[in-house]
Order: sequence, then C-alpha cells, then structure tokens
Amino acid sequence: MDARNLLTNEALRSKIESIFDSEWYLEEYPDVRRAKISPFQHYLEYGRAEGRFPCALTAIELEKRLWSAADIDAVLHALKELISEPGLQNDLAAWVLARWHGSFERWVEVQNFTETLLSNSSALTLLAHHGPYLLAFAAAYRLGDLERAGAILSLTGWPESMDKYLARSMLAEDTKKPSYFSLLWQNKLANVVKKIDANSPISLDNLTLHAPPAEKQRNIFRSTLVTVIVPLFNAEATVSTALYSLSSQSWKYLEILVVDDASTDASVDVVQRHIQQDPRIRLIRHHTNQGAYAARNSALQVAKGEYITTHDADDWSHPQKIEMQVTALLKRRHYAASVSHWVRCSTSLEFGSWRAEPSWVHRNVSSIMVRRKVLRKIGYWDLVSVNSDTEYYYRIKRYFGENSIIEVLPGIPLSFGRTESTSLTQSKLTHLRTQYSGVRKTYHDAAMAWQAATPKRKLYVPAFPDRRPFPAPELIIRGNDNQKSDNRRLLAAASGHFDAEYYLLRYPDVQKSKMDPLVHYVSFGEAEGRDPSPLFSSSGYCYLKELSPTESPLIHAIENGWNFSKPVAFKGELDPRDGVTIAVFGHMVSEQQFGGERSLMDMLRALNAPGINVILYLPSAGSANYIDAVKPYCHQLVILPFRWWVKGRALDEKIIDYLVKTFDEQQISLVYVNTLVVYEPLLAAKASNITGVMHVRELPAADEALCNVLGASAEDVKQHVLGLADGFIANSRSVADWLGEAARCSIVPNCINLTEQVAPLPNGERLQVAMLSSNLAKKGLDDFIEVAKRCAQSELPIDFLLYGPESVDLKVHMSNNSLPDSLSVCGYVANPNIALAKADVVVNLSHFQESFGRSVLEAMAFGRTVIVYNWGALPELVGEDVGFVVPYNQLGAVVDKLALLAHDRSLLKALGASAREVAEKNYGFEHYSNLLRACLFKYSQRTVAWQVMY
Repeated sequence: MDARNLLTNEALRSKIESIFDSEWYLEEYPDVRRAKISPFQHYLEYGRAEGRFPCALTAIELEKRLWSAADIDAVLHALKELISEPGLQNDLAAWVLARWHGSFERWVEVQNFTETLLSNSSALTLLAHHGPYLLAFAAAYRLGDLERAGAILSLTGWPESMDKYLARSMLAEDTKKPSYFSLLWQNKLANVVKKIDANSPISLDNLTLHAPPAEKQRNIFRSTLVTVIVPLFNAEATVSTALYSLSSQSWKYLEILVVDDASTDASVDVVQRHIQQDPRIRLIRHHTNQGAYAARNSALQVAKGEYITTHDADDWSHPQKIEMQVTALLKRRHYAASVSHWVRCSTSLEFGSWRAEPSWVHRNVSSIMVRRKVLRKIGYWDLVSVNSDTEYYYRIKRYFGENSIIEVLPGIPLSFGRTESTSLTQSKLTHLRTQYSGVRKTYHDAAMAWQAATPKRKLYVPAFPDRRPFPAPELIIRGNDNQKSDNRRLLAAASGHFDAEYYLLRYPDVQKSKMDPLVHYVSFGEAEGRDPSPLFSSSGYCYLKELSPTESPLIHAIENGWNFSKPVAFKGELDPRDGVTIAVFGHMVSEQQFGGERSLMDMLRALNAPGINVILYLPSAGSANYIDAVKPYCHQLVILPFRWWVKGRALDEKIIDYLVKTFDEQQISLVYVNTLVVYEPLLAAKASNITGVMHVRELPAADEALCNVLGASAEDVKQHVLGLADGFIANSRSVADWLGEAARCSIVPNCINLTEQVAPLPNGERLQVAMLSSNLAKKGLDDFIEVAKRCAQSELPIDFLLYGPESVDLKVHMSNNSLPDSLSVCGYVANPNIALAKADVVVNLSHFQESFGRSVLEAMAFGRTVIVYNWGALPELVGEDVGFVVPYNQLGAVVDKLALLAHDRSLLKALGASAREVAEKNYGFEHYSNLLRACLFKYSQRTVAWQVMY
C-alpha cells in the first residue's frame, strides 16, 4: 500500500477521524486557524503530507522528552509500555524507539521495532513519509541481512524516490551502481556517471560525471566570478576528491581559495599538485590551527567573487552544483543567497542519516552561496567549532527576510557529504544529537535569541573580533584569547550566577580599581581563585571536578547544570555515627600549612571519636593536599566561601540563609569556629538557636597587622566576638585574660604530635641554632639575622638555620647581601621535624605577642632547648627547666644564652630532655583531646546525645 494514499482506506480514515481533535489541531497549527478551513479537511488534504498530526499523541510527546535528555530511562520505559498496549495512539511508539536506537547504531533493536512498525498500517498512516522504510533498510543492511534489505526495497508501500535509488545502489554490483546514481539527476542535470579509475571499485573518490558547458546566458552572467572557499586540515586523503569535483564544474569562472589551517600531514603538497593543473586554485596558509570558520573568514577577506560559497575538503559535488546555485541568483535578483541539497555517505558510498528522518536527502546549509552584499551587511562566520553555518543561514534570513534564500532543486542531492567517525558531527560532545540537547542546541538557542533581539544594522560580525556577539558553549568556542575571555563574560552574565555586588564587597581592590566586576573576574579573578558568588567556590569546584588550570570552573558549572543554590560539598571518609553532629568552620587553606591549618587538623583528630559526626566547612580548596589531609577526619566536607569579619562590612545574607537551612536539615548540635575572624556561621547558629563556640587563637591587643586587616581596634574586635559567640576556648592564658570572660571561657592549649623517637642532637663542633618562621620582620627575622651577626663578631662557634618561605622581607636582606656567612636560608619545610633534626637550639624572636607559640612547642616535643622573648604566651610554655626566657628585644641576652649553650653541651642535653617531658605531659594529643571534648560538652547545653557520650 502506498504511504501517500493510505487514507483511501476507509477503515484507517475512520480510525483517524475518531481521534482527530479539532481544537488541538487549530491550537497547534495557528496557520490553519487563520486560513479558516475545516481542520480535518486541512489534515486530509495538506496536513498529513506536511508531517502534522491529528491530535496530541503520547508517543510524540515522549519523543520530545527523549531527545531533550531529561529523563531518558523513564521515557524509554514509558514508550515500551505503550507498545505493549495496542491502539492508534500507541502505534507510533515503535517509530520513536526505532529512530532513537538507530541514532546509536543499535541495529538489532532497530530491526525489532521496524518490523513491528512496517506491519502497522495505522502508524504508517500517521507518519505518511518514507522514514520507516529507510530505517528498516538501514538496519537490515548494517546487520548484513542483504536479503531482508532487498525485501524491504520491494515493499509496495515504499514508492520510488531519491532515497530508494540510493538504497538500491548499496545492494547493486559495482558495475550497476552508476545506473542508480544516474537516476538521481535524470531529466534535470548531467547524469552519465563514470569511474575515474575504471579498474577500481566505485567510491566517493572514484566518481565523476561529464557535464555539458554551463547554460548560455548574457555575457554578464557568463563572466560572473564565483569564489569557492575550501577550509583544509589534515585532509590529504580526501582533498583531491573535493578539488577535482570543483575543477570539473560546468561554471568555469571560479576562484577556488583553499585555506590550510596548519595541517600536519601532506595536505598542502596535494593542493600544490592541483594548483599546477588548475590556476584558479589559490592556497592560503594559517600558521596555527584556528578552526574551519576562521579559515573561511581568512579567505572571505581576500575573495574577489561577486558570489561566494564554501565546500568541505572531504565532500564531492555534482559538476553542475555551482551553475545551479549561481544561475538561480542571477535570474532572481530579490534572493540574497541560495542553498542546495545533499546526502551523507561513507567513502564506499553507503548512504544514510544519523537520525531517521523522512528522507536521506536534505538541505545543506554549508552549501550556501551569497551575494557580496551579504558580506557587506552581516559580515563573517562566527568563530566556533560547529553550527556556525546554521547561525549564518538564519542571520541572512533575519537581515534580508524569511524568504531571502532560494533552495535549488530541493530533494535532489547536488553533493555527497563524507561522514567519518572522527568528524565533529560524530564525536560524542559535538555529535549532531546535541542539536536536541547539548552544545549545538545551546549555541543555536543563544544565536537565535541574539538575532531576534538585535537590530538588523547591528548583525554585522567581523572576521576576527575581540568581542563575541553572543555567548557560545565553552567547548566549541574559537577565536583569540580576548574573544574567549569575552565569551566567558557573556556566559556568566547570561546565567545570572555571577554576583557583581558580592564580588565588589568581597574584593575591595576590585572596587578601588573601578573595573567592571565581571570583566575583572573573567580576566583575572578566576585565575586567582576568586569566587563569583557567596555559595560557589571556584577552587572547591575545580577540586571536585578535577579541572585543569585552563578550565573555567564557573563556565564548566554553568554548562553542566550545577545547582548554584548549594555550595560545593563531598563526602568525607568517616561513616555516619549515632550521636551528635558538629559543624566545624576553619578559616584558612594554604599549601604551606601554618598554625591555623595545623590547629584545625588537631581539632578534627580530637573529634574523631564515637558518637561525634563532623561536617567541616572551609572557605576554599586552594590546597588539594590540605583537602586530602582533612577528609579522613570528617563525615562531609563543604567548601563555602565565607569571608573574614571586617568592621562595618555588609553581611552575606545568602550564606546565613543557607546555613540556617542546612543546620536544621543536618540536625547540628554545635557550631564551632576555629578563629575569631569567622562571622556568618555564628550568626546562623544564633538564628538557629544552636550554641556557637569560638576557639580564639589570636591576640589582637598585640597584633596591629590583624587589627588593620579587620579595620578595627583591639577593643572593637573584643566587643564584636563577645557579642557573637556563646562560649570561648582560648589557646593560652594570655588570650583568656584578653577576653576577660572567665565564665564563658575555657583554656585548651594547642597540642603537639609527639614522635615515638626524636633525632639525636647534631652534637657537632658548632652549635646549630634554628628559627622556623614565616620570615617576616614582625616575626623576628631582623632580630635573628642580627643575633647571627653578633655571634659571628664574637667568633662564637654557632651556625644559624632559617626555615620558612622566601618572604619579601627576606628577599630584601638577600638582595642587600646583609646575611652573615654563618646563616643559611633553608626554605620552607612542610614537616618541621626535618628542620628540628638539624638543630640544637630553636629560637622564637617574634615582635608581636604570640597567642601560643606552636613552633616553640614543636621544638620542645622534639627534645630541643628553646629561647624566647618574655612576650605574649611564650613564657607559659617555657619554664627555666626547658629553656630560657629573655627580656623582649634584648638581643644581647639571646647571644649570652647561646654562648652558654655553645660551651655547655651537658646543659643543652638536660634542657632538651626536660622539654620533651613537659611537652608530653602538658601538651600531648590525648591530654588535648580530653580537654577539648570536655569544653565542647560544657557548651553543648548537655543534650541527651552528649550525656550518653560523657
């Protein structure tokens, strides 16, 4: 039965009439309503042949969801359920499933569904096109069932057509294939098909026609120059076919511009040989690979033709293709451009389509031929990897009108487009499937939105612009660095996930620069690890997704559907426990781990106990090593870009709202912050009626630099923290005295990780004195250097070892050659024991009052004698039996103590052994853990869960 005449079957017509929905039809097809024709009459006479449907069909609605990639498994299940229930509404499910599996080349599934489909007259009636036959034939052919393929060709329901000629050629013997190709162009064009090499099988590279000269026109027609642009990249195996088919064109007045896009194979040599045979071919070369559309634009800048078209380096064209397209424009002056149709095939001339459609032959937008005025009005191709042809096609229509492009010989293929698995149309991320859901659709939607919103006079696109006309998916963007940066700006702006107000408040230097915050972010901020919004951590996302340094975390998140209403989070290595859950907030993450990072690690280790769950919040993931180090001690890790408190700054309300919500969801029992600079988490604790505990490890009264950072006096800082937290933990008596809140404050000194064995003293002829520091002047750098100089002047047998980063202050000394010969700059070491093993004595000469003195305690635990200033909390650590406390800034006293130790090695050993004992007794990890957990229990309001634990 002929698919075009199926409705002559009265039973089928009655079936369709029984489901026809006039109201739906008029709503779905407004042109029918405007025509004021009976909807059913329109469907019978026109609509069915045009691919319209008589009513809302469940299978068709499910197909839309299927190709949008929203819930594929659920849709596939629903479609299979439809097939199991016979009925006209469900008959199309087999077609939907067959073409879906066909797009993945799952030919066994396709064959099963098409067998059902071809036996179903109702489904064929509703479809009214050749797609089911083409798909069934393709499945049989791909499975090697040539008998079945031949039987499908014999079905009376499949009328003679271009597609059927192509299908027959695939089953024909080599000598008979040309006759089927000839049928494609009979009565329209030259159709005597021959082989170039008679002794080889016919193929895309062994195919030619002898076309008559172009139709005689007026002289001006015959002398009209057409430029054909051929982008070329590593096509040495195919470019001869393309150039041969162009040289053989009946329209002889051609300029063929081949643009080599930095090929690495012998493509250029092949082109050079063709140039020797056809002087109309010119070669343009790119020194770097820029993409096919950049290659086109390079040629377009020098093209001389009044008409301009393109041709891929691996395709074949009928010798009258150019003639047909140019004469269509010469005869019809009101058209701006022309396009022809094509069919895709393999090199061995196996035809098909990646997604089953009514026909294998379809419009070829890359064949577009434009008048030169089109270039003057709308410019060049957009610099992306795929789909720029389609954007240009619609840009022409937007500027010159919906009917400004003429289709030449529709339904007749004037080109054969080679399809290979390595092409961009077939690769996973840019596959043609992505025109329904993925990069192609995203790009197309953005292009159409830009064209619709842009005045025609502003649709011009330069050849190599620094700015993009509209955002494109990062995966397909080409062009220079400026354009790529601008594209990220557009993508971020369009997404709404860049918070300009937050960015300016978070980074005052950007505000001072008066630079557009989004431009700053894409140009500098992102590479610097800055965050674009209150809940999105750039470094956290990079860590989670394992992005390379060149990938944009924000754009990657946007394009992959990230949920920006929640921060980056991932599971820690601890399994959930029955008991309480504590939200722990650290304030620093750096590759070189100093006191803040180490103290947080100690605290996490102490909380790794039965009945305690820890959710750890960090402001960044700037150090992957540190993130890896803390994951074993938490149940969940959240990278939330909260910032330090600064006097007078606005609150990050989004962070507070998020924390209040998540505290409730996670049933948080206690909020603990590891420093006095954390702000919003404690406000969220108050709003949630959860106890907030602040572990104070700073001494603002003696830290002018910290006060400057916070924009507050020490008294301001104190009043702020006293009103913020419910309870305090001080790491020394000095800190507790500064707070002055004995009722709400407990003292828990920092702990030390004692090694089972310590390295023996160097015990050399010269005393080895070390300082482990951040090497800033305020940390005692200048004092240490001066002590070394004085010892050298006194000819004391002492060497000085300076450990820590190469700070600005240290670089000044090094550039001035002001370091004595007895002092060695040893660099930063992550493990302090490496440095301590080389030292006899460790000094701390910090100019501001330390709130604790971790480096001093580490030295004591390693059995080393220490010398410190009588300043800050250091005297609390160092008694006369473990080292020496000297008056602040009295360098002579330091030299005297070093001289004593240099000459009395027995005293050195005794003090070191005593230091080890004191560290183990008062600052060991077990002692610290018990103190810390007892304090948290005290502040926990003694919930039932905590009472069970303690």
